[in-house]
Amino acid sequence: MNKFIIVLLMALVVAGCGFNFPSVCDNMTEPSLMCDIARKYNVRVEDIGNVLIVTNAIAIGEGQYTKEQAVGVFREIRSLLDNPITYMALRGGIYDRLERYPGLYEVSDIYLGEFTALVDVYPADRGMLISWLDERIVNLTI
Repeated sequence: MNKFIIVLLMALVVAGCGFNFPSVCDNMTEPSLMCDIARKYNVRVEDIGNVLIVTNAIAIGEGQYTKEQAVGVFREIRSLLDNPITYMALRGGIYDRLERYPGLYEVSDIYLGEFTALVDVYPADRGMLISWLDERIVNLTI
C-alpha cells in the first residue's frame, strides 16, 4: 500500500501540473492555512482530500478496517471541530484517531505535518474540514 500511495501522490501532482482545475483556494480571501499548505506544495486542497478518499477506499477493500470503523473515526475527528481548537491540537487529535489505520495515517502525515500553528483553526479551514468530513460520513453510510 505504501508504494501505491506514493505513486498516487505523484500522479496527482503530475495531473495538477497538466490541468488547471479550479480550487476553493483560488478565490479564498479569508486566512486559510490549508490553502497555504496546498500552494506550498503546488497542489489543490481538493487533491489532498481525494488522495485520502482513495486511500480509505483501498484500505476498506483490503479489509484493513470496515466502513463502520471509518465512519466512527470521521465522526470523532468531526467532533473535534465543534469547538475552537488550535491546528496543533487538531493535528494531535487526528493522529490519535488515525494511528490504528496506517494507510490513512501515512497520507495524512504529509499534510498534517504542517499543522503546527498554535492559533485557532481559521473559520475558512473549519468550514472546509467540516464539509469534507460530513460528506465522507454520508457517503460511507449510504
